[in-house]
Amino acid sequence: MALSAAELNVLVVGDSFGDTGPTYRALDDAFKKNKVSATVKSTAVGGTTCCHWASQESGMKLVNDAKKEFPDATEGPDYMWFTLGANDQWSDDDFQTCLKNAHGGSFQDALECVPAEVERVSGCAQTLLENYWKVFPKSKVLFTGYDIPTFGLLCDSVTEAFFGKFCGSDISCSNQLEIEVQKQYSAALTQKFAKHPFTYESFIGAAQKGSGIAGADVGKPVIDQGVPEKNTAWCVHPKYGTPAGDAWTDAFWDKYLKHEVGDLAQANVSSIDLAIV
Repeated sequence: MALSAAELNVLVVGDSFGDTGPTYRALDDAFKKNKVSATVKSTAVGGTTCCHWASQESGMKLVNDAKKEFPDATEGPDYMWFTLGANDQWSDDDFQTCLKNAHGGSFQDALECVPAEVERVSGCAQTLLENYWKVFPKSKVLFTGYDIPTFGLLCDSVTEAFFGKFCGSDISCSNQLEIEVQKQYSAALTQKFAKHPFTYESFIGAAQKGSGIAGADVGKPVIDQGVPEKNTAWCVHPKYGTPAGDAWTDAFWDKYLKHEVGDLAQANVSSIDLAIV
């Protein structure tokens, strides 16, 4: 008798990390590569902000997206990859004005701009996810943060949109400020969702690791370097189908899915072995 595992339902929601790079396909590949049966669907839209999502459909957009994509899943998707928050940084005039005013000062001056931004964005995330869990309390949510971008002539206008009002073209400054924002934002989400099935795993540095940058690892980027442009999409996204995108696929499995569904992978391997016998 062959062993089998029910197919998982997985929803990707959010911004360009879901639809531009590494895209929902990198997550889908993590399941396929490890022989776990899963249907991965995405409603991610590049350029969108967490607070814009929270303002839609009376704060119920995640619920409505889940019902639309998986209408037969009465308890909602088994897993959700939630990727929202980065675009709120460049689009928030108050945050950018604060960074501009801090320009020429110490790094601590820039850090003082972060808490208000984090509180605003995490509040929008709270609206979205609290409403979601009221309907689907068992659905597990993963937040990975973002990754190191490409720096250089063709990409500076893109990367400087985030922290350029303080850092300019200083790579170490930009990377360090990104790390700090993600650290505070993820900590706020983890605290707000302590009673819910929410997990934060830092993937920052994965694109560098995949690109062969010495010393880089998942969650441990090299501060003074960017990612080669050939491995990014629109300068700030690990590009699907490149070593940077593949590193995200591996990170999905190694940092999270292996601990969640690794037994299903083994069950499916056993099923194949039995079928061959």
